[in-house]
Amino acid sequence: MCILSQVSIENAIAFLKSHLKKNKFFVKIGENEITKFSGSKRGNKVYAHKMETRIDPIIKSITKCENSYFITLTHQYDLVNPSESWEYMRKNVPKFLRKAKFNTYLYVYEAHKNGGCHCHLIVTGSIDNQKIKQLWNGHIKIKKIKSEKIGSYLTKEVGKAGHVETALKNWDAGKLGNNDVKKIWRFYYLLKLQMRGWGCSRNLKTSEPKNRDLISDMNNSTSENPREKEIVLSLPRKIVKNHCFRPYCEKIEKSHSDFKLIMKYLASLKILIGSRLSLETQREKPNRLTG
Repeated sequence: MCILSQVSIENAIAFLKSHLKKNKFFVKIGENEITKFSGSKRGNKVYAHKMETRIDPIIKSITKCENSYFITLTHQYDLVNPSESWEYMRKNVPKFLRKAKFNTYLYVYEAHKNGGCHCHLIVTGSIDNQKIKQLWNGHIKIKKIKSEKIGSYLTKEVGKAGHVETALKNWDAGKLGNNDVKKIWRFYYLLKLQMRGWGCSRNLKTSEPKNRDLISDMNNSTSENPREKEIVLSLPRKIVKNHCFRPYCEKIEKSHSDFKLIMKYLASLKILIGSRLSLETQREKPNRLTG
């Protein structure tokens, strides 16, 4: 039996949090707020932004073609062992694409709520539905693209919504939804089985943006005052490894489990004297900030 069978959602979440914590984290200190961010890591917001930068122009170019189709591939699998469907897709989707000989294609793997895998494709060229269906050992749905909305759906899944941070936050808050569960299973199996979440034909390849440019773009100041001073600091590993640390790119709120941990560290550096957030916190809980 596969070692990934019967994995609980709790184990998958613990694995994903541990994965995100392996990245380096920074805090950006402004006059009115403190934010936390990291570099690109599979599953986080920076990674999702990076993927959207790559996939958006590809999908737009495909959906504008006169003969473009949206294809969904599924395969029957054992509900007790959903990892088998991911292994099947990893092995057979590339074979299907080679045999189908589409002009161009882009595929994206997604998860069912129960953890199984299905695959969405956008392809171009004249296709014979019956011949295409014979190439896939499972259920296949073919739909001619008449609107760019289908492409926008995949761009969103891989881009803005294509990260697991929101799902993990909802789990922490006790309000995990169906879409959150799908994201958790998707990234869990992609990471465990070392699969790519999406791919495209060679004639659609694009260069990857540099991490430093993405981080700068995602974390630039939204302040209306261009003279507002900001400080960026690297968080030590002992804080990131702490069980209270939230491995997310986010504004640091007082309700977060890692708020006291981070504020105590920053206060020890004596750099927040002019920060409104720090002054308010010191007035409320002076003993905990001074350690």
